Amino acid sequence: MGLYDRDYSRYEPSQGGSLGSSLGLSGRSMTTILIVVNVAAFVLNALLKGTTELPSGQVVRVSFLFDLMSVHSDTLTKPWMWWQFLTYGFAHDDRNLMHLGGNMLVLFFFGNTVERQLGRMEFLRFYLVAIFLGGLFWGTRAFLTGLSPDIPLLGASGGVQAVTVLFAFLFPHATILLFFVLPVKAWIAAVGFAILNVMGAVGGTGGTAYDVHLVGMAFAAFYHLQGIQLGKWTPASLLGQGNSRPRRGPKLRLHDPDKKRRNDDAEADRILEKIHREGESKLSRGERKFMEKYSQRKRAERGD
Repeated sequence: MGLYDRDYSRYEPSQGGSLGSSLGLSGRSMTTILIVVNVAAFVLNALLKGTTELPSGQVVRVSFLFDLMSVHSDTLTKPWMWWQFLTYGFAHDDRNLMHLGGNMLVLFFFGNTVERQLGRMEFLRFYLVAIFLGGLFWGTRAFLTGLSPDIPLLGASGGVQAVTVLFAFLFPHATILLFFVLPVKAWIAAVGFAILNVMGAVGGTGGTAYDVHLVGMAFAAFYHLQGIQLGKWTPASLLGQGNSRPRRGPKLRLHDPDKKRRNDDAEADRILEKIHREGESKLSRGERKFMEKYSQRKRAERGD
């Protein structure tokens, strides 16, 4: 599946303002909500610190909430704690503000743009699945290798890396300022990040969970290349599909709806390519109207 073989029903016309402008009925982007939740958890963890003794005998000051949210090597063997495979993605060490700040800054710059393409709820599903898969992979590896339960997995990096790579797939030729200084194409930056994480994972040095980053990147690539729509796998969508069985009968048709669908998809490709090349402001009134109707129809098909 190539660059333009994606679902452009996720197009949302600009309403002005910055990347953080409102999306959806709530008036807030899902990206903003995720950032607020991460910051709130960070503050709570800092406020709820107490002294505790680790199984190894070491006495440290940690937050009970921090410990509950993190994945440990024994999480896999405790089904009642499997929610940690999600909550670790919202926990950050309060001794390392750069960890939180870096993740949230990257999420802000790339998340809003990706959210505009996926739609509000699909973006949330994508982000949470990336977090979950990274946590599950790390937890399994930690259990199999006998990693000490004292060592937790925490941080949003896996989900943030997934968002970054998906951005590169959606806008490979977009220019981004690496470290706010070096202009590079998005696809080049993504490849560079992947190489650095592979090297880190192979080297096995430091306290960074490079494998979690790579899981997030791999999921983003799979999600895009396979054209996955996670909204189709929600209970409501599955029940809806079960209740709408196609009727058997004559297949005689006086028109070809598939041909119209293909034509609409091709037109959406052309318009999105124009937006990428010239900017949304260059769209004609007819093109804007077409994309709005196209987006509404596709979202209705997905059940968003």
